[in-house]
Amino acid sequence: MSSQEEPRNNEEKLDVQILAKRLIKNSAKDPESVEFRNITSNFTEKFGNVACGEFNAKNGFGGYNGFKRFIANDKTLFVDGENNTNIPFDKMWIDAC
Repeated sequence: MSSQEEPRNNEEKLDVQILAKRLIKNSAKDPESVEFRNITSNFTEKFGNVACGEFNAKNGFGGYNGFKRFIANDKTLFVDGENNTNIPFDKMWIDAC
């Protein structure tokens, strides 16, 4: 399925959510501590299939950072306040989620 095809079923929507969770856990200092909430899947012409939601994870000191919003597809992870992009995160959130 190309990135510009709309998901045809719930399985494809869940696949993008699974990939997003993997991207987040792989980038966390403590992957086992990652918690997720409010995860949804969506398709847009601009971003293709994406998962949007929030995650919380322990930092290097063992404390939780607080929930942060994310947008992810099968290749890219955007985290609110952490990516240096030309498009502000809030704009991406509105367009993708």
